[in-house]
Amino acid sequence: MKARYFVKRFLITFLIIVSGCANQLPPPGGPEDTKGPVVLEVSPLPNTTSFHGNKIIIRFDEDVDKRSVQESILITPDTDTKPEFEWDGNEVTFTYPGNLLPDRTYTIVVGTGVKDRIAGNHMDMPFQFAFSTGEKLDKSSVSGTIYAPTLNKIKIFAYLTEYKSENFNPDGLKPDFIAIPGSDGNYNLSNIPGGDYRVISVIDENNNFIFNENLDKVSVSFKKTFVNEDSSIAGVDFNFFEVEDELNSVSYLKTLFPVGTTGLYINIKNSAENLPVGIIFNSYIKNKKLPFDQLRSDLKLFLNGETVESKLVFNPVSDSVIQIFPVQKFEPGQKGKLTFITKETADTINFSVIERDNAGVVEGSVTNKTEFQHRVVIRLMPTTEGLFTITENPEYSGRFRFDLVPEGKYRLFSFIDVDGNGRFNKGSYFPFELSEPFFFYHEILNIRERWEIENVFIRF
Repeated sequence: MKARYFVKRFLITFLIIVSGCANQLPPPGGPEDTKGPVVLEVSPLPNTTSFHGNKIIIRFDEDVDKRSVQESILITPDTDTKPEFEWDGNEVTFTYPGNLLPDRTYTIVVGTGVKDRIAGNHMDMPFQFAFSTGEKLDKSSVSGTIYAPTLNKIKIFAYLTEYKSENFNPDGLKPDFIAIPGSDGNYNLSNIPGGDYRVISVIDENNNFIFNENLDKVSVSFKKTFVNEDSSIAGVDFNFFEVEDELNSVSYLKTLFPVGTTGLYINIKNSAENLPVGIIFNSYIKNKKLPFDQLRSDLKLFLNGETVESKLVFNPVSDSVIQIFPVQKFEPGQKGKLTFITKETADTINFSVIERDNAGVVEGSVTNKTEFQHRVVIRLMPTTEGLFTITENPEYSGRFRFDLVPEGKYRLFSFIDVDGNGRFNKGSYFPFELSEPFFFYHEILNIRERWEIENVFIRF
């Protein structure tokens, strides 16, 4: 009996000891680790001049994933040789074979791809510092904001044009300088020499820090980037949001709804409600199986139960895509139906236009201090599924007002319509052309029924 008691106590004690030794993790029930790594110390110190070494040291505040660090550290201008990495706890030393180039300012960027080893939390903002191998440190900079659905893989590439043809194509070329945006979309291309730059923003799909026109998406700003020595240019912004419906694109055509079995597709479904008064019916004839003349003769619009049809305008965008809208804009609260009757089929799409009691209002003002004194286009682009973009065209400055906005969340985008075609010109990286000046409001607008959002300021 005593032997069994002794063995039982021994086993319990042994299990407690083993359990205590094996479990080195934090006790359960504590706060969840949501913070990313932070850089505590670097060598050489920021803004060091006359640096003659070839070792760079970075120390983090916690254990980090080594591979994520090695893939996220960037030095510009680029070096011809790859560094060797050595680790000592939370400290990494990367050594370049031979010395760095003389009389050159280098910028080290620790990107947001760095994550901690345990929880996988990423750095919130990139960390960067500069040093010089000469007596002088370059202090010019270009900064701005990137607007995009996601900032993943996005980089800023800058090319000094002094030694390049004015019509050079950046495809396949190493940029002279690179910046990585923070989680808020802001970037700072700092500690660069003065000069004339070609700056683009790229979604670097294969993370090779080179623009590939067959793989990467690219954005062009609306600002020229000639930087004087030791000066700064701010507001060099880039946009990756789709602000125009590319009506001929496969991705857009997939969002349309079929009208029976006729091969006709349209951008509203049957019994659609709260449509904006300025709705345009974008339609698509699949495989061109429906003659345009037949569509124009057999598609009818009837409003509020009337038997007399309302006149429609048919605006062909291509051989198979047509925009359709009434001669007169819809009235609030109207109910309508589109009928498409042929010898083979009879299809009807019922819809209703938003009523005043179900709508919100957005109003504000436009200030335009640019050289482009042209009409401004303002768009409310829904982030809520099932809503439509609403557009206003005020003068180049002054007050604006959106009435009858369906409830939902919207991103406000505006641009100066320099070429006067009503569509945003994104510019071109080659041959190079600046985009039209654009503006994003700093927050998402939450529109509610019978509510008015005031003092929305658009500043160019």
